[in-house]
Amino acid sequence: MGCERDADLCDDANPCTKRRRAWAFTGYLWGDGAFDAIWFAEVAPTEAACRAARQALVGDGAFTSLSPCTQVGDRIDPSEKRARLPRGRGWWCFHYILPIVGTDASTCQRTRGECTAAIARLSVPTSALGEITISRGCRRARQAWATEIGGDEPFFKIVDSEAECSASLIGGPCQRVK
Repeated sequence: MGCERDADLCDDANPCTKRRRAWAFTGYLWGDGAFDAIWFAEVAPTEAACRAARQALVGDGAFTSLSPCTQVGDRIDPSEKRARLPRGRGWWCFHYILPIVGTDASTCQRTRGECTAAIARLSVPTSALGEITISRGCRRARQAWATEIGGDEPFFKIVDSEAECSASLIGGPCQRVK
């Protein structure tokens, strides 16, 4: 993908430009008998290139546990955008089924009004997603699980179970939030 830590790995076929920052993701590549399964990292010069390389591996059964693209380098500017959890206590969560995947998923909001509004947004049919089925309406929850999704506009994916949060192919580590 064009980024190496060691300049000796650069040549005419793989020219390098010194950068202070790059974008990287990691994943797990299952062995095929010729080699053992390994953890790997891919590094790209831009976030867009990283996302494109990661997306090319999504759906290939040999690659699992793909992390989100994360900025890496000698020093990350502390002013980089970070997602913020919505203020408040407790959550309102609902479940839905995406037809293209067919599995039950959840999302959580801080207030009942935000939960109801989220259902209304998902209930509008789109050609890309098809018709989404709400399998369980807004219910109160004392805690939820969150994982930060980075990028230009970082946000938290907030769901109602640790298992669902941990199964996500995107985002950072899951954390319990009250």
